[in-house]
Amino acid sequence: MKNILILVALFFGVSSSSIIGQAKISDSEVTWYGIDFTAAKMIGSDGFKEPHYIQEKFLAKWNKLMKNEKDKYSIGKFYNKTKVDFNLDLVTERNKLVDPEALVIEKSYSIDIASVEEITKHYGSETARGLGMLFVVESFNKLESKGYIWVTFFDASTGEIIKTKRLEGEAGGFGLRNYWAKSIYNVMKNSKEAFGLADDKKKDKKKKRKRKN
Repeated sequence: MKNILILVALFFGVSSSSIIGQAKISDSEVTWYGIDFTAAKMIGSDGFKEPHYIQEKFLAKWNKLMKNEKDKYSIGKFYNKTKVDFNLDLVTERNKLVDPEALVIEKSYSIDIASVEEITKHYGSETARGLGMLFVVESFNKLESKGYIWVTFFDASTGEIIKTKRLEGEAGGFGLRNYWAKSIYNVMKNSKEAFGLADDKKKDKKKKRKRKN
């Protein structure tokens, strides 16, 4: 089917890239698909004493941050999007697959981009269009007081990654929810520089400074 589309595109003088993989990280609209914990580990048992409760309650609590506290955990602000839609149905079901018995470990842990690609593919849908966004958690590390998250943009129709980066965020605050919510917030904050998402006004100021110099 894909080959047919490419031939049709060439016939009409249109590049195949305009048909397949239309979404771009610079798109002004995005659908937020949530925080996927299916490959995550919680490192340091002193910080995660009730893994069953974490799986049953806290994965959902962290996933609600962007929707229930939009002013602070603002996808629009941190990623320069004028419109943000929410689709948390799939991530809610996927996070139920997390095995609490294997969730907490005492050693270092990491995942590679192939694992992120495999996870992200689950979020593609033939009925979806445009840019999708997902956080794939690698670990919440109590020994380091940091969270490690793959911030991932993908084509919502195919689940194919457009761009992903492994970012870290300092944790802090009172209570399990807030402690790791701070880490998520700092990952979002660090995303601007990591993805080159400086505000347009700041970009204009930098250009003016360069011209003066």
